[in-house]
Amino acid sequence: MPIDDRVKAYIRQMVDDGINNVAEVRRHTESYVKRDLFAGKSLPSCLSRRYFPNKRDYSNIIRAARVARMHSCIDQEQLRAKINEWQQLHPDDKFFFRPYVERQEMEDNSPTYDDDDDDDDDKDVSLCDSTSDGGLLVVYQSQWQRRLLARYGCMCLLDATYKTT
Repeated sequence: MPIDDRVKAYIRQMVDDGINNVAEVRRHTESYVKRDLFAGKSLPSCLSRRYFPNKRDYSNIIRAARVARMHSCIDQEQLRAKINEWQQLHPDDKFFFRPYVERQEMEDNSPTYDDDDDDDDDKDVSLCDSTSDGGLLVVYQSQWQRRLLARYGCMCLLDATYKTT
């Protein structure tokens, strides 16, 4: 028997509200079924997947709801859309986005110069910016960061931790 449409809609609503953890969604859904769907009525068996889906059902519904909200299946396009949203919310902050570009694409798009002055070498010279490796780059500077940098000069220190326990 398929999962009740009201239960699916409730799960989708929780995903829209930012709850993506299966255990958390399960806890809220069980409460919803007991409190709202069957208030004052006898509850169905907790083994009934129609009202009490299993973990895999929750995962599938959560994933489908998250995919439906995406602008694109490509992460970089999703990030670009998110940055555009942030720019609308925070117009005083600065954002820079350089998408990942394959090395071959960079070489194909790099300018080619033909040296007509040198008759000894008839080859074209391809120039490529050595500082840009085509990797993904996202830079964010808040109004607060810009104010501190202007106030205290050109020195900027960055402290970051990654996978520390």
